[in-house]
Amino acid sequence: MFKIISDLGADIPRNLKTKDLTLINQAVKINGENKIYQLSSDEEMHQCFEDIENATTYATQAMGYQMLYDEIERVARNADVLCFSFSQKLSATGGQMQRACNDLNGKYGKVCYYDTQTATVAQGLLVYCALLCSKNNKTIEETVALLDQLKEKLHFYVLLDKDNHFFRGGRCDDMQNKSCVYPLLYLPKGDFYKQVAEFLSQSAGLSFIERKVQKSSNSIIFIGHGNNVAQAQALAKKWQTYAPIVDVCYVNPVMGVHTGKDPILVAYLQDADLVKGLN
Repeated sequence: MFKIISDLGADIPRNLKTKDLTLINQAVKINGENKIYQLSSDEEMHQCFEDIENATTYATQAMGYQMLYDEIERVARNADVLCFSFSQKLSATGGQMQRACNDLNGKYGKVCYYDTQTATVAQGLLVYCALLCSKNNKTIEETVALLDQLKEKLHFYVLLDKDNHFFRGGRCDDMQNKSCVYPLLYLPKGDFYKQVAEFLSQSAGLSFIERKVQKSSNSIIFIGHGNNVAQAQALAKKWQTYAPIVDVCYVNPVMGVHTGKDPILVAYLQDADLVKGLN
């Protein structure tokens, strides 16, 4: 078995995490103050989104080489490691993680880097599949080969609230600042987010995503949320027939700075056959 490390781009339901996964927490800057929220605490995550909603200024910063090196080295002393970052197109963290992995590879054992070319629940879905591979004694090389296949079948939508923060993020190519609509974004592999539609109601946007999900033979659906936990849970219950695994999780603070308080994020894997036998 190998261990897995990810930057904070990966959002995974808590009940699916294991001791073999290390998520490197990261500060976000709220009103000029660096804050680190405990991802395992509902109370802190709720407060995180309240802080973002009420902030005058908010920002994220790529993690530096030395911090990543130290975190990866701590795990690599005792096991081979596969490290994940969210898309290098969206953040400089991936480049720093890749450099740290290259420098550590062979010092204790094998340390490999993987650019998921996506983010948040879609990245979390890939990380979760890698955890299944490790649990089933797949090698890192076999796991990477599978992940490359999975990325071709992975879809990721972000439905924003009207009063959202994404306009300031600079990670969407063609977004129009229209506060009266609910923008729907899609993240193509290794690219910027694309605005694919806009809706006058959130329910209309969710119906659009549901029609996309219904057309697929899915193995996993992850639903991300902010302070709208009950909404995400209701959606997961409604979609239980669309995949063997349908689960929800908070959007992490680094992503939440861009999504705002009440987003719905949906990642689904459009091929049940690729992960058969791993559960």
